[in-house]
Amino acid sequence: MMTESLDIQKVKNLKPRHVCYVNWHEEGGGEVHRSADRLFLYYIPQYGGDGYLVGEFDFNDEGIEVLVKEAHSWT
Repeated sequence: MMTESLDIQKVKNLKPRHVCYVNWHEEGGGEVHRSADRLFLYYIPQYGGDGYLVGEFDFNDEGIEVLVKEAHSWT
């Protein structure tokens, strides 16, 4: 299981127009898309249903921390 600090580093290293996954586990998790200086967090369920946009965040230290905390709040 990924920790918040590892997920924060993963998002910080994300290049524009790329995707990474945070808080990923057998029930699904967060899919993060980067577009220039914005991050888009999607919740992706493992069983059925489509993923949906949870929020849009700034690509800076504060925005990344808020995004990862949001993804890790899902149970």
